[in-house]
Amino acid sequence: MRTCKNNKECILNHVCNDYEKRLLKTISPVIKGIKPAEIISLPKSEENVRGKLKLLTTMYNNCSKIKGEIINYSSKSIKIFIYNEYALQKILHKKNIRNFLATCGYSPSYSLEDCLEKLFSRISMGKIPDEIGIFLGYPLKDVMGFMGVVNLPLTKVNYWRIYGDANISDRLYDNIQKVKHHTEKLLVHKTPQQVFELLIS
Repeated sequence: MRTCKNNKECILNHVCNDYEKRLLKTISPVIKGIKPAEIISLPKSEENVRGKLKLLTTMYNNCSKIKGEIINYSSKSIKIFIYNEYALQKILHKKNIRNFLATCGYSPSYSLEDCLEKLFSRISMGKIPDEIGIFLGYPLKDVMGFMGVVNLPLTKVNYWRIYGDANISDRLYDNIQKVKHHTEKLLVHKTPQQVFELLIS
């Protein structure tokens, strides 16, 4: 077992370990393909920001199931977009999704890389575009309801804003929570590295 050289190092190790656990829980649905993507905010003033950023990049660089993009969001914050290429590609191939994204400035002829390039470019301007909900896997009706382009009542707020019939949204939410809870249980008795290896297997 690695020992700390001083109190400061011990504190930093504890912070990173705790962050690693929270991070694994957050991105586990993306690794398993239940959710196509997740966006993580990392304030530049946050404690041990370099260590946390290195941890993030190490995770997606060592997993064939996910990829990541670091976006300089503002002078105070970095955004890290973690995505499951297969799951995201599957969503973006849907005709209704393509048609909707076309109204947001994404050409129907765009490849996955083209769509992501446009999305990342918009985020780098310091504003999260509303259509990001599509990339994060939220149902189209909920994204359109949030944007006000369809007249659907706000039914509930359950991790995201749900509009109209909640059935499809609730099923997605339940599936996401199942993976997160499973990951949380694994972390009780296993190290973050062991859990990560189980998730990507």
